[in-house]
Amino acid sequence: MQLETEKSKIRLEALAKTLTDAIELQKKTQQLSLSEVAERARRMTELAQLLRDKMIEPMPKKAAPRFTAGQLAEICGFDRNRLNYLIRKDEALPKGSKKGNSRDFSLEEVYLWVAAVRPPTPRPSEAKAPVLAVSNLKGGSTKTTTTMCLAQGLALKGRKVLIIDLDPQASLTELCGIYADIEVDLDETIGGFFSSYLEDTPMESIKPIIKESYWKNISVVPACTAMLGSDFNFPLISRKRPTKQIWTLLREGLEGVRHDFDYILLDTAPSISYTTVNAIMASDTLIQPLVPDSLDFISSIQFWSLFADLTEMFQEHEGNKGFDMIKVLLTKVNYNSEAALIVKEWAKLSYKDWLLDIEIPASAAASSGALSMNTVYDQMSGNEDASKRTIDRLRQPFNELCSMVDSFYSAKWMTV
Repeated sequence: MQLETEKSKIRLEALAKTLTDAIELQKKTQQLSLSEVAERARRMTELAQLLRDKMIEPMPKKAAPRFTAGQLAEICGFDRNRLNYLIRKDEALPKGSKKGNSRDFSLEEVYLWVAAVRPPTPRPSEAKAPVLAVSNLKGGSTKTTTTMCLAQGLALKGRKVLIIDLDPQASLTELCGIYADIEVDLDETIGGFFSSYLEDTPMESIKPIIKESYWKNISVVPACTAMLGSDFNFPLISRKRPTKQIWTLLREGLEGVRHDFDYILLDTAPSISYTTVNAIMASDTLIQPLVPDSLDFISSIQFWSLFADLTEMFQEHEGNKGFDMIKVLLTKVNYNSEAALIVKEWAKLSYKDWLLDIEIPASAAASSGALSMNTVYDQMSGNEDASKRTIDRLRQPFNELCSMVDSFYSAKWMTV
């Protein structure tokens, strides 16, 4: 293992030097040929692969975390004393693994505890899973992180969740421990599902492209960079199938799996594309993460302006379309920034009841987790230090977001 690490280090240094030399050459010539661009791109891809290998070892497997007794008690909604009592008295409940004076529990054991002591309101068999789209035109607004944390938090409440990566950057796919450019082909993605409508026999349901993730009770439809060209197929689909409403393809593809899950979450690309329009028209709830920065705020307003234009285009065909909820979630909030506080006030004036009271604070600890392709739910294990306590605090607003969503739909299911 040490030898392999040394080899990787040498390879990284060599690739980095090659890239540096190429940049210096470009400075001298002031022009890059197509072949030079292609060569640099190839080396950058190799460098990214090596960096990823260092972030997720062994590649490509990613494992669910283990949970401390305190975290299990919090998930179950009671204190440590109650947990310790149940461990002693209830033989049916998992005891976890004891290490010295402490215990920890696997994800599967946590699910058994939740099912026994805090079971969720069951989704009626006739009720379809609600579809939640997380969308914003601006990159870096934590759409992907929000989607994954929603999935993990809802799963910890005993829910079965499907997440769908609609972004060719495939960041959500990578968060699931799947190396998109190596492990995923286009026909295993939503892009492939859409493209199948150019064939004589289209796929019609997304069921064949659903994969299991490293986190039990979370399934995923992955993405890959080959999806970049998928949107160009929609005019061709419309020409081949003139009676088909191309903005409904995803909604129709979800129908066959909406009884298999409790929630379906869509992570969209930062653009208004045919794919994003499909996501919006398929969704029951829209969640827009918003960083309280002036450019992000203006971008969010542009999103809703474009959304208004879309509604005019589809009103004739989608007159009955409605949403259970539309919510704006402030993320990366820097409470020491006067500008951020000003933009928060703009958001309150603009979005009114759409703006959630829940806020996700900015944090260096969360950013370091992102570097290792982990969310705050992946970082449950570890020593009780300042960084871990910070992660625990960051997890709290996501817990509140998941509780808000699940409480809303639990109440709705009780009326079915």
